[in-house]
Amino acid sequence: MATTVADHKKSRGRSFLRIGIVIPLGVSLLIVAMIGLYVRAAARTNHTSLGQSPKPVSTVTVKSAEFQPIREYVGTTESWNEAKLGPQYVAAYVSNVLYRPGAAVKRGEVLATLDCRFTSASSREVSARTKAITERQAAVQDEAHRVQEVAAGGFASVNEVEQLAL
Repeated sequence: MATTVADHKKSRGRSFLRIGIVIPLGVSLLIVAMIGLYVRAAARTNHTSLGQSPKPVSTVTVKSAEFQPIREYVGTTESWNEAKLGPQYVAAYVSNVLYRPGAAVKRGEVLATLDCRFTSASSREVSARTKAITERQAAVQDEAHRVQEVAAGGFASVNEVEQLAL
């Protein structure tokens, strides 16, 4: 089936006709939808100001009673000072908590006990390091003494002795 130029022009004309109908129809539907949304929003808007509407008023009869200068209320208050507990100074695990949250405590009371195994391990590490440093210093002093003896025999230079003495 061969298509001719005339057939092609006819089909092209139909597509322009379809586009010429679809676009105005879509635009008009969009405009109708926007008008509907505007009317809906305008219907829900309150056009009377609050100053124009009357305020409801209620009345209560008062019973006579004696004046009470002090009132007592039951309740809890939050303190102005809060204790911020945390691992600021010591790294340890909490082993036992003696008070529940919100309990009243006095200054100086023990709140919890800490398991300081990690802290004691770190103190042992520090003591081992100090022992290693003292042993290294003793070894350097011993080497300096031997080089001085060798230098006295003429087998080492004075520069070597001075470097080890520092």
